[in-house]
Amino acid sequence: MPIKDDDYNAAAKTLTKAGSRTAAKTHNSHTGGKDRPDAHGQTLVDEATEDFQKQDKGGANLVSGMTAAHLKAINDAKKKVGLK
Repeated sequence: MPIKDDDYNAAAKTLTKAGSRTAAKTHNSHTGGKDRPDAHGQTLVDEATEDFQKQDKGGANLVSGMTAAHLKAINDAKKKVGLK
């Protein structure tokens, strides 16, 4: 299912605010109403997950290899782009 530009941009913004360097490099989506392929949302989330896991490696109380705050940002971004 294609992702609306606003949803993709909101997910990227959520991840960037949480500290994802990869999401911060993402360009603002403006497809002119054509939307983005769902694979773009999956890639955004996957790259941010890897980024957070690298940042948080060796920390205490990690969940799925990252802090609870980073995991929340991942889950919020997933919802915004329609991922489970």
